[in-house]
Amino acid sequence: MPHFLPVRVTSHLLLLRRPALLLVALALLLPLGAAAPPAVVAGGSCTGWTSKIVPPDTIRVGRSDGSVDVVDFRTYVGVVMAKEWPGWVPRQAREAGAVAVKQYGWYYALEGHHRSSYVNANGKCFDVKDSTTDQLYKPEKVTVGDKIWTVVDATLGLSVRKDGKFFLTGYRAGSSSQCASDVDGWKLFAKSVIDCAEKGWSREQIQTTYYAPDVTFHWADGETAPAPAAGLDVVISAPVVSLRAGRTLAQKHARIVWDVEEALPSAARYQLQRLASGRWWTVSLADATRPAVNLRLKPGLAHQFRVRLRDSAGNRGPWYTGPRFDARLVQDKSTRFGWSAGDWQRVQKNKASGGTLSYATRPGSRAVLTFTGRAVAVVGTMGPNRGRAEIYVNGKLLGDVDLYSPTYRWRVLVFSHSWAKSAERVIRVDVVDSPDHQRVDIDGVLFYR
Repeated sequence: MPHFLPVRVTSHLLLLRRPALLLVALALLLPLGAAAPPAVVAGGSCTGWTSKIVPPDTIRVGRSDGSVDVVDFRTYVGVVMAKEWPGWVPRQAREAGAVAVKQYGWYYALEGHHRSSYVNANGKCFDVKDSTTDQLYKPEKVTVGDKIWTVVDATLGLSVRKDGKFFLTGYRAGSSSQCASDVDGWKLFAKSVIDCAEKGWSREQIQTTYYAPDVTFHWADGETAPAPAAGLDVVISAPVVSLRAGRTLAQKHARIVWDVEEALPSAARYQLQRLASGRWWTVSLADATRPAVNLRLKPGLAHQFRVRLRDSAGNRGPWYTGPRFDARLVQDKSTRFGWSAGDWQRVQKNKASGGTLSYATRPGSRAVLTFTGRAVAVVGTMGPNRGRAEIYVNGKLLGDVDLYSPTYRWRVLVFSHSWAKSAERVIRVDVVDSPDHQRVDIDGVLFYR
């Protein structure tokens, strides 16, 4: 039996087989009848995060083999969720669980909350262990699916307060399957929480009840709990992103679209936000009654959008959050490309996205790239001596592209296509015969995954 410091620790659970809804508490570190956990004794710093509004970028995890991993914080939350609040749990319960998992790790990554015994044999400190002493972090044993990432990302900027103070959240399996029967003011009990969710309770209702009294919600954008919806609770489709053929990488080449399932209330306006660095930022909308906006999204970064309704009186509806995705640009000089032998030449060009272009002039020349994504675009050049190309994805012809332009245009999305779900796909560019010009340039392939 491991030794545990008598600090403010709450136990965690492993959600096992769905058919029996079997939830087993693997570490019961406090008696079931315990009142509020005792105060933490300040123990210096490890990660030493200082913000209680924006979650930490990383967390230091002590592994069972004695090593210490510095883990991306979002990844840590996702892996723990996949083990302890898996995808079959109702969404409202998963959302409440995601906040509990996140705030537990966040609490111990804060300056002054490091436990002095959390140091490995080499003197490296860590914030949490990868076991039920803290939370189960086993990336080698789980796959984090879309149902987990959806709730992790939807609540990434949210923290809860009790009596106005950031606190250590906890959870257990619990013994009762009756909604709210085992509330103690500090922990979530998964069996009864699932029953609440199946009865239609929202995340906010679950947290307000289980953490009562005096619970408030704080988002990284500075908002506290939303005002009553006042008729603004119409269902909005989550924002989806596509790529705009004909635009360049320097222009607003991405289009974000959403919609309502019924008529937009007369006083309502859309509010769109994007996630960056763990914080939601409001996107300026030229027309807040129009369910679309064009933006430039920088490759190499992760993106996510959410939308809701609000009115001039300050009433706000619920957020509807789209999937998190990475924007990737594979440039022509990447070894990931496959080129038909002897047909393609690479040249230096400072106006290209990566400083080079690959081009071919013989009909039948072919370039191939395998990618995983939900949207893709071929980046190339348009100009007076450019020809035509056919674009195939997984062997299906999706585009016949004419690259002629009276003036040169660089880094153009000459072709784009999107799908409902991300998957591994193969895109192929074939040079085809053109009466006047044959040359086809490939600058790169942009995709979202």
